[in-house]
Amino acid sequence: MADYRGVYPLSEEKLKEWSILDTFDMLAPEYDYPQTIRSVMGWYQKAGLTNIEVKKGYNGIQGSSYRPE
Repeated sequence: MADYRGVYPLSEEKLKEWSILDTFDMLAPEYDYPQTIRSVMGWYQKAGLTNIEVKKGYNGIQGSSYRPE
C-alpha cells in the first residue's frame, strides 16, 4: 500500500486519498508490461546512452543516463 506519511506535507485526508489512488494504480493497471533490469538496461544501451544506471526503485525499475553530445 502506498504510504506518503512523512514524505509529503499533506493533510490526513489528502494522504489517504493519494494512498488509495496510488495503490489502485499499482495493483490494477490496464496496461502493465513488467520488465527486467536487464531488458531496461538493453534499451538504454541500444539508444546509445552513457553513464547508465538501472536499478529497482520504489514502484518498479528506474534508470538514469546521459545522452552523448
